[in-house]
Amino acid sequence: MTIKKKRTKIILPSILTVSLTCGLLLTGCQKTPDQSAVVSKAGGLSEDVIAEPLKDGETQTLDLPEHWDTTVTWSNDRRVFHADQKLESVTTGNLPVIEVSQKKLELEQLKGLISYFEGGETLYQTQELTREYYQNLLDKIKNMEGFYADNSVEYDLTELEKLVEEVLPLAPEQTPLQEIGQIEYTSKKTDPAYEAKRKSLEAYGYDILPDTTKQDGMEIHFQATVGADAKGTINAETYDPEAGNYSIFSWSEGNGIELATIENYLARENRTAEYGVPAGSVKESFMEKLQTLKDRMEETTLLEETAEDEAEKILKDLNLENMQLLSSDKILWYAQSDYPEATILELEEALWNADPNLGKTGYRLTYVPSVSGLKINQDKSGYLDDSGFAYAPSMPVEQIYIVVTEDGIRSFKWKGMSQEEKVVTENVKLLAFDEIESRLIDQVKYLYPSSQPAEDKTIFGYDVATVELGYTYIPAYKNPQNAWLVPAWFFTISESTDTTAELGTAGRKKEYQTDYIVLNATDGGRIGSYWR
Repeated sequence: MTIKKKRTKIILPSILTVSLTCGLLLTGCQKTPDQSAVVSKAGGLSEDVIAEPLKDGETQTLDLPEHWDTTVTWSNDRRVFHADQKLESVTTGNLPVIEVSQKKLELEQLKGLISYFEGGETLYQTQELTREYYQNLLDKIKNMEGFYADNSVEYDLTELEKLVEEVLPLAPEQTPLQEIGQIEYTSKKTDPAYEAKRKSLEAYGYDILPDTTKQDGMEIHFQATVGADAKGTINAETYDPEAGNYSIFSWSEGNGIELATIENYLARENRTAEYGVPAGSVKESFMEKLQTLKDRMEETTLLEETAEDEAEKILKDLNLENMQLLSSDKILWYAQSDYPEATILELEEALWNADPNLGKTGYRLTYVPSVSGLKINQDKSGYLDDSGFAYAPSMPVEQIYIVVTEDGIRSFKWKGMSQEEKVVTENVKLLAFDEIESRLIDQVKYLYPSSQPAEDKTIFGYDVATVELGYTYIPAYKNPQNAWLVPAWFFTISESTDTTAELGTAGRKKEYQTDYIVLNATDGGRIGSYWR
């Protein structure tokens, strides 16, 4: 490494001062790579990775190849790992390991946020979805109306009908709007539609929705409808270790459809479309609607830079200027009346009913804190080892999401609020990049073991699409309720299949899925992996 003179500060999430802040886990059957994702050595951190702190004003430039170009094959050349990436130079200050903990959203802080976003409107108690709502949904399913005219998209209408019938008697009757007298945390019951869906998935062996019923009766929630015309909503939750939750605040005027949501549905429907799409079916209409919504998003005249300027004004007002832009994604935004928030039972129907012409184009901007200029990335870290032990931190990475359309700011969401507990060590050494490459290839081989018949000529490709150095969470040593911030490499890998050698002219090469692998930058251990 080369040393240059420059002062770099450590930036962490600060307590807000108010002056008015699915991935699926992958496992394999090959030998587990030697490096662990969790530091478990004496004292919690190996002496081999601890480095002397830089002097004031010093920086370090990482030794990275300008062009990362490598190809590795295995399994008789039928599995191919390929990287062809230009790597930007990375210059940082000290690279510390820091212990952080979850932070409560205190009542005074909540009041300040509400005051900023409510715009002088009266706050009303949030109305739950009524019995009439679920009865209408049940009637549509039974009568096979609209989206439910056939089962080409919603494959099990019988199961859906059963779930709605289960929720119906639990839903309340319509009640008049009631003003909120004072801002305070109250209890709420788990949404019956969510709970019905969770139990249904669990019955089929899919434990992917967390059980929130243990929060019932706990005074940790705040919900409000903004204005008598219900144009906006405010939702908040304060961290309570007994609830298994995290602090969150959100305000929005309307609801949005994200580009990633559309692309995920399109990819899923296109995969099943290989088996044929009945002409005139709901599936055909659904795929056409998805494409129309995507095309509408691309028509935006709002400059991304303008959206960022608007969002950063909000961050400045809330004393959150330490946050850095992580990503910018296109979105189609609707007034509440034009695209009501759907329950977990009818997400696809909501998309099918969405009118592209009523949506406003814009961007969903994601902001995160940073350490030594490196962004704290990704809240899907964690995986299961062969014993079933989960290497997963108990808290999500702190993030702020801001939606900006041509009409201005439309949504603000701040989740996973955190605070610094201590600096574990001021500076660490990073593993050489050629070693990181070797560990990455080992993990790819482990996660995607070969199970092809000897005569099968199908080629499976694993192409590195993106690579970035940042920070992420691992469980804190001896304090599993907290997390350690550690340097990490983030890889996006495009998985593909090529059947041309196997099937000749009938074969083709196609992308199968996108994989994400996160490696500890100090020892190359896998921190997380998931796919979509």
